[in-house]
Amino acid sequence: MSIKLKIIQGFTLGEVLITLGIIGIVAAMTLPGIIERYKKYEYSTRIKKFNTAFSQAILQIEAENDSALQWERDDTSFIRNMLLPKLKYAKAIQDYGTFKIFFLDGSMAGLATGACLDVIYDCNGEKGPNTYGADRFDFLMCFTDATRRQFFGNKNKFFGPQRHYTSREAALQGCKTNSINCAGLLEQDGWEFKDDYPYTLK
Repeated sequence: MSIKLKIIQGFTLGEVLITLGIIGIVAAMTLPGIIERYKKYEYSTRIKKFNTAFSQAILQIEAENDSALQWERDDTSFIRNMLLPKLKYAKAIQDYGTFKIFFLDGSMAGLATGACLDVIYDCNGEKGPNTYGADRFDFLMCFTDATRRQFFGNKNKFFGPQRHYTSREAALQGCKTNSINCAGLLEQDGWEFKDDYPYTLK
């Protein structure tokens, strides 16, 4: 009885290097897309949570103070005494008339006075690039009928994106024209970053 031995031939160094090169090329082509999809999911989740937290805070403040029309218009006092107690955050820093609120997920909101209370939400906190449409999105909290009609088209809406749109086409064009308007597009899209979102998230 004879035994036949099967010889398994190994790979040459050249074949191994070629294989690794192909794997590297495929990874280089697919990895940016994977990272971008994850970043869209992460930022979408954070913006939804932020929008819900601020909207609920306003409803609570309104319930405790009869109406938003009765809120004290001293923005600093309003933020410190009425808004902050309704939010969950890591820390808040006041610098004259502005506030920075740092949230537990690493995001941040900067609040500044104007015709309305300007609320700039930054998905990755103070990390760069701090650019509208990439990691920063602009919201407003308005206190009068006139400003709510002007920015939201509805006197009963107190908080939302800096620019309100009645159609997705207009919102997409507004975002492309000026990245400060991109929160309005996200509102149209249910706070999600669709495939045609015009900017790369950072």
